[in-house]
Amino acid sequence: MVEQRTHKPLVTGSTPVPGTNCCFDDLTNMSTLSVRVTVGRGLNPVDLLSALQQHTDELEEVLVGDVSHHNVRATYSYDSLELDEIERESGRGCYTLRYRYGWEAYWGCKDMNDGNIENDEISFRYCGGEAIFSGEVFEKRDTHDEF
Repeated sequence: MVEQRTHKPLVTGSTPVPGTNCCFDDLTNMSTLSVRVTVGRGLNPVDLLSALQQHTDELEEVLVGDVSHHNVRATYSYDSLELDEIERESGRGCYTLRYRYGWEAYWGCKDMNDGNIENDEISFRYCGGEAIFSGEVFEKRDTHDEF
């Protein structure tokens, strides 16, 4: 079972985002996306990775999100998300997931393609049989926001 929740408290200053240990400085165009994936209790990192690999479609939004920071025309390469490794952190129930995904951009007028495979990682919590991911969702800016 996958549950997605989007929180919309705008963050200013150095305020921790709920569900994370991260602080952000003046990111007023940000909201938090939380994804809970039920995977079962008592899994070691290898079994936890195998269980999460069954849910890559549900994890794409929180792990990949908007790829336009790579290129203004970039789009996520569908079905390219690969979960590589899980490492247990020192905190109770804290883990790091290392993963990779592809993106591509196409300029039709120039008949040019661009793209890359990105390696990334995210911290998450595993407790009560659920893997809980929290990520930032940055909204598109509009000139209306400047006034």
